[in-house]
Amino acid sequence: MSETPAGVVEHPMLAALGQIEAALDALGEGNVWSLTDADLGEMLERSAAVKARLAAVELAAVASADGRDPGRAAATSTAGWLRSRLLIHPADAGRMVRLAAALGGGCRATGAALAAGLLSAGHAAVIVQTMAALPPVEAPVRAAAEEFLIDHASRLDP
Repeated sequence: MSETPAGVVEHPMLAALGQIEAALDALGEGNVWSLTDADLGEMLERSAAVKARLAAVELAAVASADGRDPGRAAATSTAGWLRSRLLIHPADAGRMVRLAAALGGGCRATGAALAAGLLSAGHAAVIVQTMAALPPVEAPVRAAAEEFLIDHASRLDP
């Protein structure tokens, strides 16, 4: 763990974000034009997977915030707190809260696939929406449907 200037030990997740920020700084200094066509394709695929994995971490933090209500004094809801904290549109904040809740609840397999970088946040949102629209079915059928959607997300756009 790194230490902050005040000598307080920084949380490991914040330290890891600092490392990601430093790596992004280095990445931004690179020369994209020097990549071969094959390397360019790989860079795009890998950056999409990294973006998905970071979205999963962000959504886990949103779910945690929703359970704690850290903005109780500043906002009437987690979505309101996110809106003011992240300066995002209220509708986007609400979608984040709902998606985070679903990935930590009834769509855990989708959350795991997002965390592994196997699908995008857009894919995860469509899967969650589709799962919510299913009629009441037994748990094994729901799980099979979710796995089917996750599998197809690797071949189809959201």
